[in-house]
Amino acid sequence: MISLEDLNIEVKGPQPVGDIFGHLQKLRRFRLVCRGIENNLVESWGKLTSLEYLLLRSRDRTSKLEVILDLESDRRSLDISLRGQLGPPGIFEPFPVFLTRVENFVLVQGQQTVGDTFGHLQKLWKFELVCSEIENSLVESFGKMINLEDLSITVQGQQIVRDTFGHLQKLRKFKSICNGVEDSLVESLGNMINLEDLTIEVQGQQTLRDIFGHLQNLRRFCLVCSGVENNLMGSLGELTSSEDLVLDVNSKHGNLDLQIGYGQWRPWTSRSLKIRLQIAEYQKAESSMLKWLGIRLNDQQAESSILEPSPVFLRKVGELDLNCVHGAQTAIVRDMIHLESVEIVVEGPGAVPNVFKDLQKLRIFFLKCDAVEDNLEGSFAALSSLQLLDLRCKTMEHFPHVFGCFSTLEQLRISCPSLQALPNTVGNFIGLRKFKMVATGVQSLPDSIGQLSQLQKLSLRGCNHLTTLPETLGQLTRLVSLKVRWCQNFNTLPETLGQLPRLTSLKVRWCQNFNSLPESAGELSSLLCLDLKGSGLHFLPDSIKNLSQLQLLNISGCSNLYFPLVTRIFPKLNQVRDGFYATRYCRVSMSSESD
Repeated sequence: MISLEDLNIEVKGPQPVGDIFGHLQKLRRFRLVCRGIENNLVESWGKLTSLEYLLLRSRDRTSKLEVILDLESDRRSLDISLRGQLGPPGIFEPFPVFLTRVENFVLVQGQQTVGDTFGHLQKLWKFELVCSEIENSLVESFGKMINLEDLSITVQGQQIVRDTFGHLQKLRKFKSICNGVEDSLVESLGNMINLEDLTIEVQGQQTLRDIFGHLQNLRRFCLVCSGVENNLMGSLGELTSSEDLVLDVNSKHGNLDLQIGYGQWRPWTSRSLKIRLQIAEYQKAESSMLKWLGIRLNDQQAESSILEPSPVFLRKVGELDLNCVHGAQTAIVRDMIHLESVEIVVEGPGAVPNVFKDLQKLRIFFLKCDAVEDNLEGSFAALSSLQLLDLRCKTMEHFPHVFGCFSTLEQLRISCPSLQALPNTVGNFIGLRKFKMVATGVQSLPDSIGQLSQLQKLSLRGCNHLTTLPETLGQLTRLVSLKVRWCQNFNTLPETLGQLPRLTSLKVRWCQNFNSLPESAGELSSLLCLDLKGSGLHFLPDSIKNLSQLQLLNISGCSNLYFPLVTRIFPKLNQVRDGFYATRYCRVSMSSESD
């Protein structure tokens, strides 16, 4: 069989396969699946000079080996994965001739020391290594891999990676994950002038030096370590060409926890998926030249030196996602004059300063904090392009009176527990389409709300001091959805409710003091859904039998409602499964019947 070119062997028994394939010198494709190999087939590999494709899977009591060689495709790859302990000699030791054509090499050898034996792979342009320890830091091997462009090294043990990569001047992508690196790889990185993608993850307690500023071609930078010199400000100030930048720093003393992401991609998701979807509604479909910047900062000192001095790339930032523990730390937005979207979450104390007035392009503003300085009056007066405002401030007692976005704001959400009232100027938001108030101390909405001629959705939740809505509600002719939920003292809707010709959904849920619908509710000609679940209703007005478009009536949990009154309004009530009742008008949901 010396002329054999394609060989496929699968051995299901426990007997190891012998080292007997060396005479098959014309073999081009070889597939072997077995329970063990004798002598690791060293003699055979040395003679199979024509081999172009190899699939080897060997599993015995101590090890699991998988080898995939592909010299037929343009990739010219070799993938070796070894789990457990493989007896001597090592796989492909010495290196067979056919491996010298390999250009893409992946070696996963978790529990064994990798020897410095790869010098023959001079055509290699991509090398990925995962192991517990490397011999001599592979100095001799790397010394001959002069064409290497992509190098990834993961050392899972306690070994320190030496600073021996400086001669790899063609390297464009470098990744090192280890317990520590020698002298922060100063000499190696100093010569990698063509580097575009750099990842360094140091899992031990090592502070890295601030030595990355010369890498002007760097497009992606990921750094994970326990500490970094000078908060990396020297390097970040120079890396103005970076499209994607990720920095994760944790001080070994535990007083600083800093994470920075910068670029057009997002290494972490938004704090709230709902917020992100809400913001996405206002994002432009086409890609923007402006960048995204995300910062996570856990430092109790208000005067933290984060991003000081300010790096140049801040002026390229169009979207900011900031999470910090002191309000004063939000001052970094001062230099981001091109910001279009801001999401700020302050977890700790300290008032947010009035630093947003220069953000003339800001369209989306989400702020969650304990307190703000001067109600941000100066900032809101200057924000003339704002379209979405989501304000969640625990101690804000007075809502700002003056806004520069009266004509542009489309969506307003307020969640301020200490807020007692809204000013009449709220009615000046002439373009407002969605208005939501959550858990505020507001006792009533101003009459000027009737001026919101474009309003389509009004939602009130957890506003326990709110008792009713103003009569001017009837002026909201474009309103399609009205929701009042979990407002304990809410007791009535105005008679002008019937003047809402486009209202399709009316929900008053779990408002236990709400005891009656106005008679004018029967004039809601477009109403499709009437949801009164958990309310304190005693009766339904006869007029609702005129709601010819009604598709759903939910009165479950209305323990005070006398059911025969409902059947009098809907005489053709027929019981169906799951507590739902059907009529030719609507489907009625009830938790229990009243006799």
